[in-house]
Amino acid sequence: MAPELFIHSRKLTPKSDIFSLGVIILEVVTGHRDYPAVDSKTASDEFIELEVKKWRNVLQRSPGYGSLEIDCEQIKRCLQVGLICVNPEHAKRPPMTEVISMLQGSKSVDCDISIVFQQMCI
Repeated sequence: MAPELFIHSRKLTPKSDIFSLGVIILEVVTGHRDYPAVDSKTASDEFIELEVKKWRNVLQRSPGYGSLEIDCEQIKRCLQVGLICVNPEHAKRPPMTEVISMLQGSKSVDCDISIVFQQMCI
């Protein structure tokens, strides 16, 4: 649940929905309910690379699998977008149109994810 629902108004907003979407994205991609699955000393880039490496290992073992690099880039993008969506500061979460554009690859993921990640782990 979005942090502001506990602290402030307890009112659902589009920004709290974005937070929830980020949680779902991270849970689906990592397979963990307790995101992030690393400690606070691990940088966001390390977290993302660790998760992509796990996926790469699984996908490489799949017989006849052919689009490894493309899929690993998509997994990385999903993790980046998920981290952006769970920003503890609701005003810094992107609107849904940007989330969709980032997931589709038509908009770059241009947020400092490391700051978001550090705030999550505090």
